[in-house]
Amino acid sequence: MNRDLREAPQGGIALLLALVVLLLVTILGLVGLESAVLELRMAGAQREYALAYQAAQGALNDGERVLKGLTVADLAAFGDNRAGRYLPAEPGAPPRASAVDWSSNAVLTPATALGAPVQRQPRYLLEYLGAEDGGTWHRFRVTARGYGAEGGLEVTVQRILGLTLP
Repeated sequence: MNRDLREAPQGGIALLLALVVLLLVTILGLVGLESAVLELRMAGAQREYALAYQAAQGALNDGERVLKGLTVADLAAFGDNRAGRYLPAEPGAPPRASAVDWSSNAVLTPATALGAPVQRQPRYLLEYLGAEDGGTWHRFRVTARGYGAEGGLEVTVQRILGLTLP
């Protein structure tokens, strides 16, 4: 037997190689974990936005339903500029949607409460933009605001409608 081969001292290269491989696997695991956490946050933010947007769309639809039930006699209520019914802001003044207090009764709440898990119920306001075609065609703007589940996100949407009122 060859005595020199059996008693050769170990250099520890296998242990060093195993430690390097373990370090690389740990780094890859941490990068994957960070990526998963980021994707989870993005999914949560997307869900929050979707809830707020759907709430705002629901309020917008409710405002449209209210407008479709108006008569010409109901237009006088818009001249008071309160309780969710307004005339447009004067030129140079901030738009009604940014000047009104959305947490007060200066805006309207949809008739049916939203069943989605949102922080606050959506709100909307109606603006009478005026009559056209000799007073038979009336233009309105509905501005609605929806809130997310956490309460930190607000989504505002608008729709302009032209209606013939009875």
